[in-house]
Amino acid sequence: MMLFGATVGNVGDVLAAIFLLGFIIIMIMIGALLLNMYKKNKKRLEELIMLEKQQNIILKNRADDINERLSRIERLLKEKN
Repeated sequence: MMLFGATVGNVGDVLAAIFLLGFIIIMIMIGALLLNMYKKNKKRLEELIMLEKQQNIILKNRADDINERLSRIERLLKEKN
């Protein structure tokens, strides 16, 4: 059947096109969701790494302080003997 110079497809072709477009849209939405999840996870991991670095610095400072105190105690004990 001709309508303004174009052929009209059958119902099966229309349904197949709709199904294919729907599938493509769903895949794009899933891709966008995965990308969003990746970005959030990356940001969270970067924050965790920064927190660990800060904690390591604090622990190192505490260890240095304890070592200094221990050295002072050792010197006092040596001077006493």
